[in-house]
This record gives sequence, structure tokens and C-alpha cells, in this order.
Amino acid sequence: MKAIRKAKIVNPLALCLLATAALPGAGQEPAEELDEQEPATASGGIEEVIVTVERREQNLQDLGVTAYNFEGEDLKMQGVQDVTDLSELAPGLEIGNKGGNVEVWIRGVGSSNNTELGDPAAATHLDGVYLPRTAGIGSAFFDIGRVEVNVGPQGTLRGRNATAGSVNIIPWRPGLGRRELALEIEGGDYNQRVYRGVVNIPVADNAAFRVAGYSLEHDSYYNDVGPLGLETAEAADNNGYRIQFLIDATERLSILISGDSVHEQGTGWTGTNYANPLGNDVRPEDIDDPRDVYARAFTPRLDTTHWGAKIEVTYDFDLATLEYTASRRDLLYNYDAATPLSPDWLGVADELQPVDEVFDNWSRFQFITDSVSWVQELRFFGDTGPWSWTGGLFWFDENQYTFLASAGDRGLFFQGTEFNQPDTDSNSTSVYGDFTYHLDDVTRLTFGLRFTAEEKSRVGINARYAFALGGRGFSCCGGVRLGTEGFRFAARDRTIFEPDANGDGTVSDEEYLAFYYDGIAQFGARDNVEAVFANGTYGGGAAQEDKVPCVDTLNQDDFYCPPDGLFSFVAIINPNSSITPQFGEMENNFLDWRVRVERDIGGALGYFMISTGHKSGGFNDTFTGETGLPVAPTYDEEQVVVYEAGWKSDFDIGTVPARFNASAFYYDYTDQVFTSLLSVEQALNFSAGGVSLVDPTDTGAGSLVVSFSYNAADSEIYGVQLDGGFQLPMGFNVNWTALWLEASIQKALPIQDFRFQADVAPDEAVFRSIDGRRLPHTPKYQLNASISQAIAIPWGIVDYVVSIGWRDDQFRTIFNSMDFMYPDNPRLRLNDKVEGFVSVDAGVGFSHNNGRMRVEGFVSNVTGDVHEAAQIITQPSTSGRRPGELPVRRPVGQDGPWTWLQNMARRLSDGARPGASATHPGSPADRDSRGATIREVAERAGVSIKTVSRVVNNEPNVRPQTREKVLAAVAELDYEPHPAARGLAGRRTFSIGLLYENPHEFSYIQRLLEGAHSACQTTGHVLLLRPCTEGVTPLLVRQFARQTRVDGLLLTAPIADREDITSMLVDSGIGFAQISPREPNPAWPSVCPDDEQAGRALTDHVLSQGHRRIGFITGHPQHGASDKRLAGHLGSLLEHGV
Repeated sequence: MKAIRKAKIVNPLALCLLATAALPGAGQEPAEELDEQEPATASGGIEEVIVTVERREQNLQDLGVTAYNFEGEDLKMQGVQDVTDLSELAPGLEIGNKGGNVEVWIRGVGSSNNTELGDPAAATHLDGVYLPRTAGIGSAFFDIGRVEVNVGPQGTLRGRNATAGSVNIIPWRPGLGRRELALEIEGGDYNQRVYRGVVNIPVADNAAFRVAGYSLEHDSYYNDVGPLGLETAEAADNNGYRIQFLIDATERLSILISGDSVHEQGTGWTGTNYANPLGNDVRPEDIDDPRDVYARAFTPRLDTTHWGAKIEVTYDFDLATLEYTASRRDLLYNYDAATPLSPDWLGVADELQPVDEVFDNWSRFQFITDSVSWVQELRFFGDTGPWSWTGGLFWFDENQYTFLASAGDRGLFFQGTEFNQPDTDSNSTSVYGDFTYHLDDVTRLTFGLRFTAEEKSRVGINARYAFALGGRGFSCCGGVRLGTEGFRFAARDRTIFEPDANGDGTVSDEEYLAFYYDGIAQFGARDNVEAVFANGTYGGGAAQEDKVPCVDTLNQDDFYCPPDGLFSFVAIINPNSSITPQFGEMENNFLDWRVRVERDIGGALGYFMISTGHKSGGFNDTFTGETGLPVAPTYDEEQVVVYEAGWKSDFDIGTVPARFNASAFYYDYTDQVFTSLLSVEQALNFSAGGVSLVDPTDTGAGSLVVSFSYNAADSEIYGVQLDGGFQLPMGFNVNWTALWLEASIQKALPIQDFRFQADVAPDEAVFRSIDGRRLPHTPKYQLNASISQAIAIPWGIVDYVVSIGWRDDQFRTIFNSMDFMYPDNPRLRLNDKVEGFVSVDAGVGFSHNNGRMRVEGFVSNVTGDVHEAAQIITQPSTSGRRPGELPVRRPVGQDGPWTWLQNMARRLSDGARPGASATHPGSPADRDSRGATIREVAERAGVSIKTVSRVVNNEPNVRPQTREKVLAAVAELDYEPHPAARGLAGRRTFSIGLLYENPHEFSYIQRLLEGAHSACQTTGHVLLLRPCTEGVTPLLVRQFARQTRVDGLLLTAPIADREDITSMLVDSGIGFAQISPREPNPAWPSVCPDDEQAGRALTDHVLSQGHRRIGFITGHPQHGASDKRLAGHLGSLLEHGV
């Protein structure tokens, strides 16, 4: 299959207006451990991002691995609506949709086995919960706080099937004490309509509900240029919702209950069938638009429901935190489709003849996956002395029903296949621990260990159906009509799974037909299979009255009906060997580990790490072996060991804050598993370790093609990744990431050339060497960069972001386009090379000063270039069959998000931000060498670091004697908490913002500042000043609060009297106090000096000196104190008769 990544879509759009009660993103919490995603700013000015890729809160720049963080706001600005759209935003990351399944490849490590027996190589999580099957998860991409991608094996912390890395999609969690209502409308070309809504409702001071909803509709991204005018693939009608309830039952106990459901309908993904153009020497790059296709039969139908429920209980003990998570995921994927005939190319109409037969071919397939999985995890984590640690137990259980069947209309020798597996069970249990020891204030050593035990079993049937219908002179063979209007497979309603009903060891024609009919719920209106077998099977000597009417389904073949109009014979091909009951099981266990050393060096970080990961082994379909007994070939788990060294640093170039990170890595990839489409005979030959040519007499026309997995090779992957950024003058921000990647097979067994099938091309379906071949999905050079800017205008802020990605050439199969038979003139059908490409995305937005309205527009793939995201090269026919799948387009759009208005200037500070490689865990503030550390206080008091933090922050639920011990240690060591560390630990910054509008009133402002600063010193707070000489707007105030993450604001007059500002602060949940407001509101804290009495006292004093001609300067007319002081002055004059 081929997938084209993107195409340019342009549409002039007029969008929406919006109204909201509050800003949903600003005070929310992503649903995993991190409470707020508003980034802080490092002292050098480069943005800090707090992530949880290692299961605890850490600064991404201080994390000793390579990781990416994509904020939901940034993604939406660029039109990213699905997790697969992340591929072009980060080097080394490829996420593709392959027939509805999401495949993740990271630095060339991944898996293409999407059957019920397969497992992914990159672990995908939603809200921290492992997803074994990802179909439908794209529509859960709403109300998202961020997406985290951890690069490299995560065997210790994430465990199951995380050899490539892990992806965690983290939604916003309920905001306590916040009432919010938000709505977003988006439009785009292809008649795209998107609606998103969020409601956050507090039910008490310590509890809240959050409900988010989503709806997306768009027409097909394909265009049927044929005579039928069908709607083809990639039309969508999707919706979803998420409900969460959060309660902080006590200061120690927190409970989160959540449920989500998505429903995807539309036309799914068929790909583009390149058999016709390739068979006529037409190169894919010569086709103007591979989405202009000739469709046949009927419009594909997709119906996917994916829902889940989760409970997360967290309890904070003095020595550690306990977290228990239980979740159920339920996926039902059902896709019924017919693939298109060909893309449009000059001359194709002459090939698709005769029209009435070609376009009236109802060959079809249906794919059903029903997966129910349970995940439970019990995790302890904390800090004890110099140790930071995490340990836990993980349990996973999945039960699947899977069904894949095809019906061959008008086909010769082929009437379909059926893979019907009613019960596939998987179970995984693991225990793990990860520990970091602080050798001193600048050096840390991390080591982790995880033991995993897995089991898998399956029962079901595989079958290939092939009929032999005789024509004139007993020639063979004619086809049947099958799959026409009204046809339905039985699927789950099948009742027969053992074709040998009488148990005599053979399958008779009658038993075969009974089994076949049991798999069909309803034949189509024009199907004739029942008519053909009305009298059962018969041979050439059958009586005339036992024969059935002959139908010639194809005019352009060598089959002709006999003169009497009756089939000369009706037979079944290989009835005794074409149906195979399935019985397979597997058990294995493995140990994963990691070791890392980190050291702070002059404000930078250096690290070295070794980590491992395993992907579970398994078994293949059951075949009948040479002994006549069933065989289910197995394969072992694959292992990746990664060695990585890195350097992370923030610094200034003159006055420009800058960042530069670098990492070098080497992957030792052993027992790598490949998955190929092979005939049963090829698979048996492969399993036996043979390297000889498959004997064509062993294959025959009835060969069943299966997905076959095997340990094929040992590979190596190595390279260098660089990333950095600059904060330039005038609000410009530039960020970039570059990757050099080498990935090749080092040692491999010869493998079957799965691009050919033995029953069609037996001289090419042979074992070939793949030593030295480049791994698929590994462009050698990759680059991403973005530039963004926020520009203040009188009505608000205009911001934009432009992101550019470049990928070098790459291959889609391990054969790297090699034609072994014709190396000097390779056939086009074997070309799996994807030429290098550039992608450009752009977004622009406007935020109004009232803080309640925003309008955005975006263009995805500005250049309009397309490229293949996935390929399946199948066996050759006379035209060279090669179907292909294209990636989902991202439309040009414009929207009005009045929910995600968190702070556009900050949000766009690094544009697309493809991510940043990381450094060490823990807050540097806790290792402040200028004084005692919190760890030293904990050791002196004999308690945990968390307990010290609770005492210092004056939190309740600490025993009095414990509090006294901690306070004594604080006093003895003269410990002063670092504000940044307190902010990371307690979700507070311990800072106060003060806004003032009249800096020329120096004496007044100076005294105000002195008093505020003195008060902050006594409470351990930091005072941040914001002069507003350019004028004050609600948006400016909100941006200052969000950028600095202050705990509250002090508003001086006349800012304190601005109703638009105070209303915005109330709606946004930002705390504030007023200084000298004109009319104090009893609901808000305020400080009000008696200005009238001050004016009276001043005048009394002047009059007492004998003065009678007195001038009075009233001050700023908007300053409430001015009127009051004037009133006191006039009152004094009146009182003295002046």
C-alpha cells in the first residue's frame, strides 16, 4: 500500500465569533501527574517545559534522555487534528495510518504487524493508560494539554512493547474552583466542519467536573473520476466526548474518575491501487494526483467505537506517594470496503474495459476488531534522603475477536478468504523499580530494572475459498458473482469452526460447502453461488439434469460456456487443505534495565545512558505441516540496547537567549522481527529454515496468503541529534531540530522475497540476502525548524507560526527497491523508495483585548507536495499489482477557539516546537550550593523531602511533633526555600505581581514598592513589577499573570478601578488585591488609605500657618484618591470659613 502524506488544501473561510465564561486552558491540569502546563521562563529567557515522560514532573531541559513535547495549543495552531500529523514535526518520529491502524516508528524501530497476534514497538498511552490497539484514537485528539514522546527504549518505566519509545496523549484535567464554558468552531475545505466544546464545573472547593466534546465532518479527500461518481476513501463523520471528575478528598487523597468515547464513521482508508499504471510503465511521480481514482462497486463504510474508563487514586504518605490506576478500554472497529481500480493517468480509460464488467466488480473485504483490555498499575514514588525512586506492579489483560474476510467477484480460482478468530487472549505482568542516587550536588546516578512475564493464546479458523467451474471442452475455470448489493459476511455469527463435521479426518465437498455457507449471513442480490452449487459438486460424467447453468463473468478471458449453456463440471479446489483450525499459544519473560549518569557542568548538563527494551515474541497462524499435524511457528522477543551520550545547555549570545542540545546514540537491535505476506507453503518452508526454491507443485492456485512474523536479523542504528533555539528581538522565536541517522541490517538469515507469491512467480518467491540493506522508515537526514512572532496592535495581538520540515530519501521495505532478477533494469512495481520531501505548515491568529475572542487560520502543506506513507507490494499479476495507501490530509482551515486562549504570545514562543532533547531529573534549586538544601533539612529532621516541603509551605495534615522537628532543622541549618523549587513541587511560584500605570509618580511608587517588597521578604515571596506605560488592557494583564505564573496580582490605582480588568481576573481565576480603589468591593481584598482625611489634615496644617490663598493639585482624573483628597481639602476650607 501507498500513503501520501499531505496535499495542499486552500479555502477562503469565514469563521465564528465566540463567547466564554472563562479561559479553559489557563487554569487546567493535564490529566497525568503534571498539574499545569504553563511553562516557566529560565533565567536566560528560553522557555522551560515541565513534562512527565519519566513518570514524575521534570524540566524537559533537565532530563537525561531525548524527548519531544508538543503542546495542544501549538498543534491546533498548525491544523494538527490527529496523532498521525505529528510525523512531520519531529525528526526520527513517524506515525502513520495503515488501514485504520496507527503505526509508530521512532528512529527506525517499529512494527508493521497489526493483526491480533502482533504488538506495537512503541507504546501508545492515553492519559497514561497503555493502549494495545490504537484504531480510532485519532478522534480522541481534543481538549489535549500536550503530547509527550520519549525516544528510545522505555523498558523500565513503560514496560510492555516500548522498544522504540513511548507516546503519551495527555488531556486537560478538571480545574478546581473554576467555572468555565468554552466553544470552538472551525471550517475548512473539503466541506470540513469541526466543533469543540469544554465545560468545567466546580461542585465544591475541592471537586470539579470537566466535560469536553468534539465533532468533525469532511468530504472524501479522494475524487472518483470514473463513471460511478462514488464517494471514496477518507470522508469522515467523527465525534467524541470525555467526562472527568476530580476530587481532592483530603490534603493527602486525590481521586480522578474519567470516561471517554469516540465514534468514527465515514469511508475509511483504502489506499491507491498502482497495479494498472505500473503494469503500463507509468511511474507514480508521473501521476498528477494519486487521489484522483477510478472507484468501483460501492462506497466504503467505516464504523469504529473506542471507549474507555479510568480511576486514578493518589495518596500522599509522609515517606512516599501511592498511585493506583485501573482502566478498561473497549474498541470495536468494523470496515467494509472495495479498493479503487487505479489512479487517473493518461490512457487509463482504454485499460479499464469493458466498462460494464470492470466497474461492476464487487470484490470486497471486511475487517473487524473487537478488543477489550484491562490495565491496572500500583505505583509508589518519592524522595528519601539522597534517593529519588519509583517502583510498582503492572498488570495487563486483553481479549480480542478479529475477523478479516474477502469475497472475489468474477474471480477465477479465487472466491475469497476468511480469518475468523473468536478468542485471542493476552496477559502481561511486570514488577519494576527505578532509582536515582544523588552522589553530590551536581552528580546523579540512575538505574532501573523491570521483569515482565507474558502469555498469549488464540483459537479460530483460516480459510481460502476457490471453486473450479468447467467451460467448453472441460476448460477451466469460470468465476461466480459474489459480494453484490446486500451481501453480508456472518463474521461473529459463524457457528462452525471445525470443517470435518464427522471427524473422519477429511473434509468432504458437502462439509466444505456447509462450512462456507455458515460464513455468509446473506448473499447479494446478484450473487449466483447458491445457484452454481444447487446440485452440489459434479464431474465431467454428470448427467445433464444434474448440471447447472453456466455464467461467463469475464468476457476478456479464455473461458467460454459450453454449447449447452451448462457448466461442464463444478468442483472445489483443495477442500481438504484450504480450511485450517487455529490453535496457538506462547509464554515468555524478559528483563529490562537502564543505567544513567548525569552531571551538571557550569550551568549545562552532560549525561550518558544505557537502556534496554523488549518487544514480546509470539506465534503465527497454524498450518498443516509435512507430518500432517498442525504447526504454529513461533518467534522470539526482539531486544534493543541503546547507548546515548548528550549535552544540554542554555546560554546568551550577547543579549539573545539561546539553547543548544546534542546527543549521540547507538542502537544494538537483535532478533529483529519482520512481518511478511507469504503463502502457507512459503511460510512452512521459511519455518523449516529452507533456502531452496519453492516447488510450484506444492503451492497451487488455492494457496492461502497469511501474515507471517519471524526473527530475521540483527541491525545497528546510530546517529547524532541536535536541537536549539533563539529568542530574537521584536518577539521573534526560532527553533530547530536536526537528525543524522544511519540504520542497516548487519547480520541476517536469507528471507523469502515476500513481494512475490509462489503460486504466481515461483522462480522469484525465493530466499534472498538482505545483509547491508537500510531499514525502512529511516531517512538519513531530517530537519525541522519554526519561526514565530507575536505582534501587539491596538485591538489585541496578532501572532503567526511557520514550520518547515525536510526528510531525506527513505525506503518502505527491507529490499530497498532491489530487483534481483533484473538488477540493471528494475521493474517499477518493486520501487519502494520515497523521494525526499519538504513540508511547510503555517498558522496565524488574532486575540482580542477582551480576552474572550480569538480567530485562527492555518494552511497545512503549503507546497502541495505529496509522498507515500505506507506501501504493500503484493504478488505480481499481468499488470504488476501494487496497491498503495495515502496519508490523511490536513485541510486549510480557519477557526475561532475561545477556549484555548492561554497566552498566545507565550504559546507561540517556539512555534511548532518539534521538541527538545532533555537532561536530568530533579530541580536544580534543590541542589543550590549557596546554602542548605531541602535534602539536608530532611536528613537532619529524619523525615522525607516531601514532609519538609509540606512544613515549609505550611500545609496541614502534618503531626505537630514532626512539624517541630522540621522547623528546628530549618532554623539550625538556616535553610531558605528556593522559589523555583517550591513552585515545581507545590504548583505555586511564590511570587506576587505588581502593576502600576504612573511611573512618573516616583515618590508614591517608590514607597509602594518598598512596602510590598518588605512584606514579600517576610513571607518568602518574590515581587515582580510590570510598569504599564503603554496603556493597560485585560489581555496584557492576563498575559503578564500567565507568563510569570504569579500566585496573585497587586493592582494600583487607577488600574484597580478598571471593571474590564477585574472582571477578566475573576473569570480567569487569577487572584488579585486592589490598592486605593475608588469604590472597594467587599468581595475582593483591598487596601484603602483615608484619602479624604489626608486632604483635610494637609489643608488644616497649611491654614494653621496663616495661609489663605491655597492652590490644590488634584492629580490623575481617573485616580479615585484624587476626588477624595479634593473633598477633604474643600471640607477643611469650609470648616475654617475660607
